Amino acid sequence: MMRSEPAIRFRAGTPKRGLAARAIRALGRWAGKLAGDCRGSILVWSAFAMPVVFGMAGLGLDTGIWFLERRVMQSAVDSAALSASLARTAGGNQTQIEAAVQASFTKSNFTLVASDILQVNAPPLTGPNTGSATAVAVIVQRKPNLLLASLVTSQTVNVRARGVSGAVIVGTHCILALDEDVDSAVEFTGTAVADLNCGVASNSSSSKAIHVGGMATLSADPAQAYGDIFVEGSATLITNSPPQPNSPRVTDPFGPLGRDLQIPLLGTCTPVPDLSGMSGTITLNPGHYCGDLVIENKTVVFTPGTYIFESGNISIKAGSVVTGDGVTFILTSPIPAQVGRLEFASQSDITLTAPSTGTFAGILIFEDINAASHDGNGVAFKHTVAGGTNTTLKGAIYTPARHIEFTGGSNASGQCLYLVARRVTITGNAVINNDPAVCESLGLESINQVRIRLVE
Repeated sequence: MMRSEPAIRFRAGTPKRGLAARAIRALGRWAGKLAGDCRGSILVWSAFAMPVVFGMAGLGLDTGIWFLERRVMQSAVDSAALSASLARTAGGNQTQIEAAVQASFTKSNFTLVASDILQVNAPPLTGPNTGSATAVAVIVQRKPNLLLASLVTSQTVNVRARGVSGAVIVGTHCILALDEDVDSAVEFTGTAVADLNCGVASNSSSSKAIHVGGMATLSADPAQAYGDIFVEGSATLITNSPPQPNSPRVTDPFGPLGRDLQIPLLGTCTPVPDLSGMSGTITLNPGHYCGDLVIENKTVVFTPGTYIFESGNISIKAGSVVTGDGVTFILTSPIPAQVGRLEFASQSDITLTAPSTGTFAGILIFEDINAASHDGNGVAFKHTVAGGTNTTLKGAIYTPARHIEFTGGSNASGQCLYLVARRVTITGNAVINNDPAVCESLGLESINQVRIRLVE
């Protein structure tokens, strides 16, 4: 039996469709569906956006790294600025200030790279401290490496850190010991009562740079030492602010970094008059004298001016009444060991006031900075204002090479007394009072307590 083949029918106008034709038709239907479907565009747009997405992510990562790097730079720059200000306050020149900056960087483990730009400006060239005599600006500018951020930018990025430090006055002193090593450079012992109405400072590195012992009472604000402050026994230290050990040294106010006062040129000197045979009120005039001046049981008036004593002591002994208004006494000698000393002894009445104008304004006693501090046997030379004297001194006593000591019963209540010496000792029931207005009227500038701080 034969099976019949299915009939193949044809429609008018329709081409014959083979396998290829069917494939083309299927492709056309798929393309039409794709054209109407938005979901496929996500892949296309993602392909275009991917570099931007990675670039922005990289920029965020790089920015975080830059901020961290800037924090490290800022910390190093701030420390360097503090060191630079310390160097400048100590009288350092630009080279020394820059060396202090580099030393600080080394201590901070901060390394400058070749492309870094370092500026050390003393004083700062911009900002609120422009031109400040104590401020230093340290600036570091760095070009960090671009990591992923380079996908979206080719521009250079600069990271910059700026630190400005300066000396800030936080108090004033009227007693200053200049020795940088000795124990008890400033010492209050016995029953000493010192109401200073100002500060006391010691440049000594000793653990007893300032020593308050016995039953002494020291009222001073501030109390500052390069080393430490030692209070023992029944002694009392009264300050409005906490004691300040481990502080910067105080600049000698009358030395080379201060007023830089100089001994006048010495010519021919006149022998000091022998007062032993004189009676009544004795008047002495300014001049250049040689030898010891000894005043014992006499009444002596010094007329205003400068008195230069070459190779001689000034000794005021018992029973004497000594006055002088507008006077400066200079102790000097071509031979350092022969520079004279002060000896204000017991039961004398002394009223001396420094001049308020001129080169030596405010200076009552001025010792040659080249004076020997010890004799040939190692015994320290010492100036003394000793027991029972009724003493009114107004002005500064400057003995940078020697020790000055106020002992038993001395009273320097002239409302302005600066003691700047190699060492200062106040013992017994010595009393010193100070009024800043009186010191200012004498032309004495404040001996400032300075703190080095970041000011910008």
